Amino acid sequence: MTTPPPHPSAAASAAASVPSDAPASVSASVSASASSAVSLAVTLGRRAATTALLLALIPLTAALLVAVTVLGAPVSLATRGPWRQTRVAGFALLYLLADLAGLVTATVVFLRDPSPRPAARRRREDTAFRTLARLLAVLRRAAEHVFRLRVEVTPAVPRGSGPGGDGSHGDASDGDVSHGDVSHGDVSHGDASHGDGSGGDVSGGSAPRASALMGGRPYERVAPGSDPRRAPLLVLVRHAGLGDSFLLLQILLTEAGLRPHTVLKGALRADPCLDVLLGRVPHCFVPPASGTAVDGIADLAAGLRPGDALVLFPEGGNFTPRRHRRVIAMLRRRGLYRRAARASRLHYVLPPRDGGALAALAAAPTADVVFVTHAGLDVIDSVRTAWSVLPFTRGVRAHWWRIPAAAIPPGEEARSDWLLTQWERVDRWTAAHAVARTPHV
Repeated sequence: MTTPPPHPSAAASAAASVPSDAPASVSASVSASASSAVSLAVTLGRRAATTALLLALIPLTAALLVAVTVLGAPVSLATRGPWRQTRVAGFALLYLLADLAGLVTATVVFLRDPSPRPAARRRREDTAFRTLARLLAVLRRAAEHVFRLRVEVTPAVPRGSGPGGDGSHGDASDGDVSHGDVSHGDVSHGDASHGDGSGGDVSGGSAPRASALMGGRPYERVAPGSDPRRAPLLVLVRHAGLGDSFLLLQILLTEAGLRPHTVLKGALRADPCLDVLLGRVPHCFVPPASGTAVDGIADLAAGLRPGDALVLFPEGGNFTPRRHRRVIAMLRRRGLYRRAARASRLHYVLPPRDGGALAALAAAPTADVVFVTHAGLDVIDSVRTAWSVLPFTRGVRAHWWRIPAAAIPPGEEARSDWLLTQWERVDRWTAAHAVARTPHV
C-alpha cells in the first residue's frame, strides 16, 4: 500500500557521512530524511500488526456469531426477545469484513498506480473518499436493519449523485434551494423562525434543504471562487454517543457530497482500514506525530478547497456529567469565571475547547461554519447502556445550521464568545429533543 522504507542502516550511514562543518541545511535535510524513514517504518509495522489482528478476528467473530445464535435461540424464541447477542455479533462481523474490503481496495488501487506524482496521489485520494463513502453506506444500511436505526435530519439532506446516493433529490416539492441560504443575511439558520434554535422545523415543511450545504456534484474539484455555494466549510459537531462520527461522515460523503477533512483520535489507527484510507485524504490524528493538535488543525483548514469540509468535535470527547464538572472546575482554576458560569448552564453538552476551532477560523477566513447537533445516540455512553438500548426503539434526530463567513465576528476573543453562544444553542436544541436516559446535568 506504500513504498517500503529505506533500510535503517542506510539512514544512519547517511547521517554519519555528513561532515561536522557541513551547512546546517544539509544536516537538517539528512535528519528529516532519517526521521521520515523511521516514521514510515513505524507506520508499516503498525499496519502489518493491525491487519494480522483483523484477519484473526474475522473467523473468531464468525464462530462467536454461530455460538451465541445457537445458544441464545431457545431463550429468544421463548421470550420473543430481541436476539441482541446475535445482532451485535453479526454487525461486528460485517464491520470486520467491510474493513477487509477497504484494505483490499486500497491495496489494488495502489498497485495499479503507485506513482508518487501529485496527479496519482489525487486519484488515490478521490478513490479513498469513494471507498469510505461506500463502506460507511453499507454499515449504515446494516445498522438500519440490525439495530433499527432511523435518522431524521433537519433541514433535510437530499440524496447526492456520488457513491452511496441514489441520485434522487427526495422531497423536491420543498422547492428549489439551489441558491441555499448562503447569500442571505439571516446567517443561514435552518430554523431561523425559532430564535432559540430549539428545532421548530423538525416536521419538515418549507425548511431549507441541505443543498444549502453544498451545490454541484459530490467529489467534483472546483476552482476557488467559481460558485459561492461551494465555499469550504468548517463543520463543528456535538460529540455524544456510539458511532456519531461515522454517521456524520457517511451523511457528509454520500448525501451532502462533501469531502470531509477529519480530526480524529489517534486510537482509531488501530482500525487498519481507517488508518490506510484516511492516510490518503487530508486528516489529523490527535495527538499528531509532530507539532501540536492546533497546528495540525490550522494546516488542514488552510488547505480547504471548494467542496471540502473540515470536521471538528470541539468538546474533545463524549459528554458525561463527570467531564462536565471537571471542565467547569478547570475554567475556574484558570480564572475564567464568566465562561465557567456560562458553561455551568449547559446541561447536555460540554463547553467547546475553542483552540482548534479558532485556529481553523483564522486559517480558513472564507469558510462558512456549519453547526451540527443530534439526539438519540447519546443514550449509549458505555457497553452496558449499548447492550440495554440496542436495538433502538426511538429514532435519531440531527439538526444543523450554517453561518456565512461574513457573519463571523473578527478577533479571537469575540469569536470565542460567539462559539460559546452557538454551543448554547446546541444545548437548547439537544434539551428540547433529548430522549429518556440521555446523560445530562
